[in-house]
Amino acid sequence: MVDRATLPHDARFKGYHQVRVQDLRLTTDTVCFRKEKWYSPSLRQTFLAANPPGYEGQFGPHLKAFVLPLAFESGMSERSIRRVLTLAGISISVGQLSQLIITNHDAFHHDRMAILKAGFASSPWQHIDTTVTRVNGRTAHCHVVCNPLYTVYTTVPQADRQYASPFCKVVNRFSFVPIARVIGCCD
Repeated sequence: MVDRATLPHDARFKGYHQVRVQDLRLTTDTVCFRKEKWYSPSLRQTFLAANPPGYEGQFGPHLKAFVLPLAFESGMSERSIRRVLTLAGISISVGQLSQLIITNHDAFHHDRMAILKAGFASSPWQHIDTTVTRVNGRTAHCHVVCNPLYTVYTTVPQADRQYASPFCKVVNRFSFVPIARVIGCCD
């Protein structure tokens, strides 16, 4: 609202001006599931209903979806991520956070292979490179396969044919064997 007393006498109303403001709200959402529990005396076994999909363990899918980009896209340390979560009211140990970041990511590996296959099919040429990097203080090799439409990175302990074989299998499926043989990754 404009204070009309501050307007000149000839001011005329001309409608409204919209302004969009973005904000972020971090709140905790603790959910309690009521799960059926059955016991079989003959088998001496308890049967417990499963949690809904995405709610494996102590943390829900939204927390996991928040943490993974902080770790992998933003490069935040686990210590910094834990500090953010703690400030937001999440109770999580160092070990729990580490497990959340490094386990149960098979879907990402399948996505990476699907991107690699689609990338090979997207262009008649590919760029394949290997560079040395350090992982936990040890020498490793980052294999990069790309063209202008995609890039796939894979970091493995060595740069030999054994570790490049996942790329070779995809290369062979799309008949790009001569390109792969130039760099010596396939037999």
